[in-house]
Amino acid sequence: MINYAKIILVFMVFSQQAHAALISNTDITASTSLVEASYSGNIFSVDEIADGIFKDIASPYGGFVSRVNSGTIRLDLNGGPYDLTSFTLYNDVNLGNQGIKDFRLEFFSDLDYLIGNFTGIGQNGFSVSGPQDYAISALGVSRVDLVVLSSHDSFGIEIREVQFNGSSSNSVPEPSVIALFGLGLVGLGFARRRRNRQS
Repeated sequence: MINYAKIILVFMVFSQQAHAALISNTDITASTSLVEASYSGNIFSVDEIADGIFKDIASPYGGFVSRVNSGTIRLDLNGGPYDLTSFTLYNDVNLGNQGIKDFRLEFFSDLDYLIGNFTGIGQNGFSVSGPQDYAISALGVSRVDLVVLSSHDSFGIEIREVQFNGSSSNSVPEPSVIALFGLGLVGLGFARRRRNRQS
């Protein structure tokens, strides 16, 4: 016997995954109590890790720098909640032997409840020039705390950019997807009717 409830549930899961996309940097607001560093007139403020510019590896450098080796950066996901599928870290600023090392992502709901976490390790600047992608699975997320546990160098925290992929928790499948699903249900109905006739 066909279990239509399971079929519908599987469809809903896959339709949500199919619509996962990069969350716009304008939908991420970064803040921290960590003191930002400045060099040669350049201020490395925390808002630069969510400005959409991730190739700041030449002067004037962009990104966030603080002279501490650990601390928390708050990332509010405006327009959420979101179902997150991946986290991307552009580590270090000028690609020296620096950048964050051990970190934890803490996921919070729109009611500010901790709903999960993920731990990862960032490569140092000598090892990476592009993005480091981490597969995550977190549903209904409105805020992420990036908790830096350690850095590769005593110089401190250096991050160029962060990004998330995901879809709105309240998203509705596109009409074409709904039509395709309806067509599938009609096909299942015909198959069942044919089976009943044969028996």
